[in-house]
Amino acid sequence: MTKRDFLTMVSEGNINDEIMAEATKWLDSMDKANAAKAKKSAEKKALVNAPIVEAITYYLTNHPDTTSADLAVAVSEVLGEVVSCPKVLGVMRNLPQFESHEVAVKGKGKQRAWNIVAVEDED
Repeated sequence: MTKRDFLTMVSEGNINDEIMAEATKWLDSMDKANAAKAKKSAEKKALVNAPIVEAITYYLTNHPDTTSADLAVAVSEVLGEVVSCPKVLGVMRNLPQFESHEVAVKGKGKQRAWNIVAVEDED
């Protein structure tokens, strides 16, 4: 069955078991393609973010409870290029090895500070 035949039958209201089977087959195919795209995108993002994660881990190992703005500056210095605070925080929010909590900073109010936490491998 071609897509044209399928769409013609649906538009005419002729929905039968053959149409339902074809629709299910196309949905399964679409789900597989979307999953492959998502996996490829996640791998690419992980590759791009790897130097940032490494710099964050290196800095937080030696300087726990670092505020977000200070961490962005430190990561920029470690990498030798300007990395924005939203970029650093976006990377950290999606990874389980980093946790944040609020701290009071004199003259600046409450800010978010970051630490490294132990993550158990799920084997």
